[in-house]
Amino acid sequence: MPSRLNMTVAGLIASIALSVASAADAPARPAPADPQFEAAKNFVSFYTFNRLAYKQVCDKQAVDVRVFVSTFVDENAGAYAKALAVLQAHGLSEAKVLAKLQPTIASSEPDVRQALSDSAARENAGTTPLDGCRFLAIHGEKLAGDLDLAKSHPEVIQALNGPAKP
Repeated sequence: MPSRLNMTVAGLIASIALSVASAADAPARPAPADPQFEAAKNFVSFYTFNRLAYKQVCDKQAVDVRVFVSTFVDENAGAYAKALAVLQAHGLSEAKVLAKLQPTIASSEPDVRQALSDSAARENAGTTPLDGCRFLAIHGEKLAGDLDLAKSHPEVIQALNGPAKP
């Protein structure tokens, strides 16, 4: 079952991943697709979006969602470290990636506000972004645990981990 918040995230990952891709200087001739690199871009987009976008919207609503953020970060620390290592091997620093993603995340604020409102409505917890932020604050650990890319997109995690060793 997808997370209550995951539906918005899935729609935004592709556009955010493109922002990460543009962070690298394009070679004169396109290189063959590297599944691990593509997976790393997708994972970092997913991770960064969930770590920053909901917090930024909820901060504006004066609702503390640190439990959600810290649980999400803790649960994804290993995959994030792996993804950063892959990106760095392709010449992308964490700072460069974050700088490229921030404008996309900021422009997604209306979608995040809607996702929070929809989440609150589905849970009979209200109908506004404020209600969604409050719900996220109360149920942060559970909701962070629901955002598991290994369950929703196992192919990304498999590719991130690289080819299976014999």
